[in-house]
Amino acid sequence: MSEQKKKLVAYHEAGHAILGALMNDYDVVAKISIVPRGPAGGVTIFMPSEDRLNSGLYSKEFLENRMCVALGGRHLAVA
Repeated sequence: MSEQKKKLVAYHEAGHAILGALMNDYDVVAKISIVPRGPAGGVTIFMPSEDRLNSGLYSKEFLENRMCVALGGRHLAVA
């Protein structure tokens, strides 16, 4: 992977992680990797809370935050 692509992937994953950390009703960042595996250039893994794991229910706020986190990787990488 070129240095340019590594930098782009790092910014991209940082965007997901930063927005996830800033959201009130969202899962905790568990792991970030910029090592390419398969088709993914990197990955940000979020760990759901015990309550969310047990109930399997998602609030409207959580689902809206999930969309923001998903888009946050793209927007930060472009900047």
